[in-house]
Amino acid sequence: MVKSKVYVKAQEFVGNPKEEDFKVIEQDVDENLKDDEILTEALCISPDPYIRVFPTPVGSEFRAFQVAKVLKSKNSKYPTGSKVLQEIGWRTISKSKGDAVWYRCDDISPDQPVSVATGALGMPGVTAHYGLTTFCIPKAGETVMVSGAAGAVGSMVGQIAKILGCRAIGSCGSDEKVEFAKSLGFDAVFNYKTQDWKTALGEAAPKGIDCYFDNVGGKMSSAVIEQMNVGGRIAVCGSISTYNSKEVAQAPVVQLSFVGKCLTMTGFQVFNLKDKKQTYDTLNQWIKDGKIKTRETVTNGFENLPKAFIAMLKGGNIINSNVSCCTGQLMVKSKVYVKAQEFVGNPKEEDFKIIEQDVDENLKDEEILTEAVCISPDPYIRVFPTPVGSEFRAFQVAKVLKSKNSKYPTGSMVLQEIGWRTISKSKGEAVWYRCDDICPDQPISVATGALGMPGVTAHYGLTTICKPKAGETVMVSGAAGAVGSIVGQISKILGCRAIGSCGSDEKVEFAKSLGFDAVFNYKTQDWKTALKEAAPNGIDCYYDNVGGKMSSAVIEQMNIGGRIAVCGAVSAYNSEEVPQAPVVQLHFVFKCLTMTGLQVFNLQDKKGTYDILNQWIKEGKIKTRETVTNGFENVPKAFMSMLKGGNIGKAVVML
Repeated sequence: MVKSKVYVKAQEFVGNPKEEDFKVIEQDVDENLKDDEILTEALCISPDPYIRVFPTPVGSEFRAFQVAKVLKSKNSKYPTGSKVLQEIGWRTISKSKGDAVWYRCDDISPDQPVSVATGALGMPGVTAHYGLTTFCIPKAGETVMVSGAAGAVGSMVGQIAKILGCRAIGSCGSDEKVEFAKSLGFDAVFNYKTQDWKTALGEAAPKGIDCYFDNVGGKMSSAVIEQMNVGGRIAVCGSISTYNSKEVAQAPVVQLSFVGKCLTMTGFQVFNLKDKKQTYDTLNQWIKDGKIKTRETVTNGFENLPKAFIAMLKGGNIINSNVSCCTGQLMVKSKVYVKAQEFVGNPKEEDFKIIEQDVDENLKDEEILTEAVCISPDPYIRVFPTPVGSEFRAFQVAKVLKSKNSKYPTGSMVLQEIGWRTISKSKGEAVWYRCDDICPDQPISVATGALGMPGVTAHYGLTTICKPKAGETVMVSGAAGAVGSIVGQISKILGCRAIGSCGSDEKVEFAKSLGFDAVFNYKTQDWKTALKEAAPNGIDCYYDNVGGKMSSAVIEQMNIGGRIAVCGAVSAYNSEEVPQAPVVQLHFVFKCLTMTGLQVFNLQDKKGTYDILNQWIKEGKIKTRETVTNGFENVPKAFMSMLKGGNIGKAVVML
């Protein structure tokens, strides 16, 4: 075994990240390789702005780039001794099949310092080139405005704009950065902290702005958009001005400018961009020709990664920030499912991989050590953005094995959102509740269903978004599922007519047994006919779990003033191509419909909802049913079966 140091998120960021938000753990990495595997050691690591807002659960590794040396290899693409740019996190030692590698440095940039692979010849450079040439599409002679003009991306955008024959103007946060951007060839640059934006923009672009490459968002973007020309194009790369905001950032509305000037604004990412080779070759040639200049703000030492990241977010870098690091023990073994490869269509068993992690059972103040008792394979996991090699975001009920946290004593049971893993350690920040506080009289697995995320989702979406009145008709797609079955029963409690659709006759009978007034099998019945028979007076509320053509069919038969709560689109989750469905906008206009999507992960006050649901269960007004799979090794099977409709009620895995 080789020891790897790994940064994980210690707690959620609040405002500016702090050093205590980061934690270094050590992991054992087996240096015995299988076919196609490589063992690498980090040489330099990139602390990029997107890490601040990328959804990294507490306890998980950060998604990040590094240049690494291949220590051992059984992969002919990446021989021992070669250097690679890989998207694999803030860690010193890594083992993979090369699926995280963007390229071999000696293939793309053999004549450049390796650190340039994290900047001009890495993600920032590709982002700059792709965003400018694909979305802004500047013509020679046009004016291109760049916010964050001295940053890793912005500095590249300005130089490419000049290469393409454009006028390049920009904004920066210090006089030093202004001078640096000017040295790159920008025609005009202003310090947004000391100068009036409107005046500075008017002087820099007296004929208006044709293209805007937006790295910062917020009020700066509103000011730029106000001065854009008709037909202007905006590429949105980031919104760094808002990343550390504790409150929802506010800025002047821009819709009138968009309408009056026919502007187009497009956001983008390059992580999944397939063909980058030509872009690298173009950028590399421009660097060799002296048309693009690079500069780095370098921090030394793996232990200083958080400092470099925090400083970068506060504007402490000029161009690319990177950390130079050359590097290279824990106690209870935890089995952890990680994503082995991207899902394509229906998930397959080879898309999942079990790894083992050492978890230190020595606790600090407020920490708890837990062991999973049951795990929840929920539909949202299929579409939640989980990078290859990372853990899945998921719920489990777990027993507290050890505790230094008075809220969660040893022996208590907790519902926590902490992944498909057997052993976990945290400060309780992933805990939704103690089971003996909320559901002491219920089977523990109900905490993953009616008294967990699905139950809260059903109650919140129905009562807050649909707001059904007694006597109205509520339609529920996926009526026999974990959420849909609860929605139908709550609708009946509220005095409504409940109708639904399911994917089998067995599910139809189950939904009817819950009190649904009418249910049809969408696989065997004509939808339009079935909906009219189930709701002869039309549909007032639609709780949408499936999306797609079913939703279009329901919306067609909704009444004026109808309300739609969109919980999911499970019909589309496994599609390999973009699903198509009849457009619905005319129905929205003529019937004044309202459709609202919902998530409950960050809903603050759930206690009242739990109490209501628990009381209804005790009174027999809500019935629950589970499809149970046994064994941690069968979590993927349960997940795949659930996505194909193999469950009735809530799917759970008991360990």
